Amino acid sequence: MDPLADDGDLEIAELVCAWMCHALAGSIGAVLNGLELLKEDPGLAAETVSLMDDSANAASRRLKFFRAALGRPGDRPVDADAARRLLAEYLAASRSAAVAVQVDWLEGRDGAMMTPHVAQVALGLGLVASECLPRDGRITVRAAGKTIAVTATGQGARLDEATAAALALHRDGLGVRAVPAYFVARATRRLGGDLVLERATDRIEMTASPLTPIPVDDGRQRI
Repeated sequence: MDPLADDGDLEIAELVCAWMCHALAGSIGAVLNGLELLKEDPGLAAETVSLMDDSANAASRRLKFFRAALGRPGDRPVDADAARRLLAEYLAASRSAAVAVQVDWLEGRDGAMMTPHVAQVALGLGLVASECLPRDGRITVRAAGKTIAVTATGQGARLDEATAAALALHRDGLGVRAVPAYFVARATRRLGGDLVLERATDRIEMTASPLTPIPVDDGRQRI
């Protein structure tokens, strides 16, 4: 069999890389622009360095989130509160100061731990939810048993049809914008689960269930 006969997964990897590059281009471009300003007018140093620092920190927060949501999961359990912070910091780094999105992570147990593959699904759904909110809003993550439910609530919350199709694992016509949804749908399927989508006025809910965690052996209970 020709190993190049089906390039489907290669195309998905290309789309994910293209999406990440697009998401990071603004912050990294701002740092480069700041360097150019410093070369042209050193007198602008204080203001320019501040802008560069903000842009570099935004790029760093995005990269940390992308590693957890889109990278290869590690072999250590993930603290649920740490996952919430990753999502919240990604949103803060990706939105303008005038647009605020609150993150509620309803785990139900203090110090709760998640297996890395389940955490990846939760963060991936959080990423898709963030794309549903054009204005201020709230993302609620509920982790219970073998279920992860993520809700985006806010004025004008909507999910475009291409992203909805990607969540249902339809690959025909898949583009850069919708590829994170396809990725999280595949991550859900890897754990034996399915995604259910519910749409209402100013509200989008995505539920991944039932998820069968890939074990991490440290003796602690987790979902």
